[in-house]
Amino acid sequence: MRINNIFFFAMILLWLTSCKSDNLKNKPLVIDVNNFTNNVEMTDVFSSIKAINLELNENSLIGKYKKYLIFDTCLFILDISDHSIVTFNLEGKFISRLKGKGKGPNEYPEIKDFDINPYDTTIDIMTKFGSVYRYNLNGDFFGKYYVPDTRAIHYIVNYSKNLVAFYTDLAGERLTLYSIKEDRIIRRFHKHPEYAIGVGVSPFHRYGDSVLLREAFGSCIYYLNKAKLEPFHCFDFKGKNIEPFEITGFGPEKLLNDAITQELEIIYKSWATESNEFLISSFKFKADIFTYIFHKKYSSGLLFKKFNNDLVFFYSPTLYKNYLYALIPANYLNLYINDQVKNDFKISSLDSINEYSNPVLIISDLKK
Repeated sequence: MRINNIFFFAMILLWLTSCKSDNLKNKPLVIDVNNFTNNVEMTDVFSSIKAINLELNENSLIGKYKKYLIFDTCLFILDISDHSIVTFNLEGKFISRLKGKGKGPNEYPEIKDFDINPYDTTIDIMTKFGSVYRYNLNGDFFGKYYVPDTRAIHYIVNYSKNLVAFYTDLAGERLTLYSIKEDRIIRRFHKHPEYAIGVGVSPFHRYGDSVLLREAFGSCIYYLNKAKLEPFHCFDFKGKNIEPFEITGFGPEKLLNDAITQELEIIYKSWATESNEFLISSFKFKADIFTYIFHKKYSSGLLFKKFNNDLVFFYSPTLYKNYLYALIPANYLNLYINDQVKNDFKISSLDSINEYSNPVLIISDLKK
């Protein structure tokens, strides 16, 4: 029997015996950062990896992207270099560029965040102080609304056809639930003490028809249930947890200082994505970034830092219709894919990529 096969079966045994949970929703997932696997091959995690070169021309050039979303058969990218939304199909062909920055009646001043509204099939562009401009997928103006009495908002997600959730990184009531139909704020809630460690990614992610929230600190992924948050999945980090209400006692200044010096003894900077088969979360502890992959069918988890070829797991990917998508800047590709990976997964599309190319869309399939 080949060594790779022996290792594969050993990994399956590890998945089946580690982090057992009979009910993912009712029991916390136990994660011990001192007990991780450091011999994980990419071929043990992925059954396929496909690299898509995004078409590059004078209209499709991505200057600096901040966020991307997958919807239906398209990739939508927020290019903050010119505050535009650039659309490609999932084969990398350029479709359109929504560039409405300006002072006209149907133009937005800048883009702080955006969401693809699955209920009206619109691109909803949010500005910093509460204006949301809506366009159809062809780039035609659809309408706009304004969330009143808002100091600043940083992230948006459409919760239902009528309700929209906004999140702010500022202290106080961080969540705002707004009704488009009634043109009013339904509720402000989720109060946090003051601290300032930005994560740079939205705390929201979708799982089917549900909207989930995972923040920089805290042990749970929350489910937005109308005008309240309910724990959906929780983690037990073996004494490394800290909840937002405990930050005042910990000391916000110490929190920030220890994070900067990479000596923070608690878990932070988290993101998560989920499908019917997998829950994937990443978090930072001191100077290390960990990836946790939970296989729902086998109720087992795999925790690791890097693959054994010294490559890292894709940064902030998204599970959509059971495939894992990740958008990688061309000049960072060598952190995720090397010649061995190209050979193992028969990736030939990257031969023409250089540091000036558009980002590369990675589409992978996790081993079932």
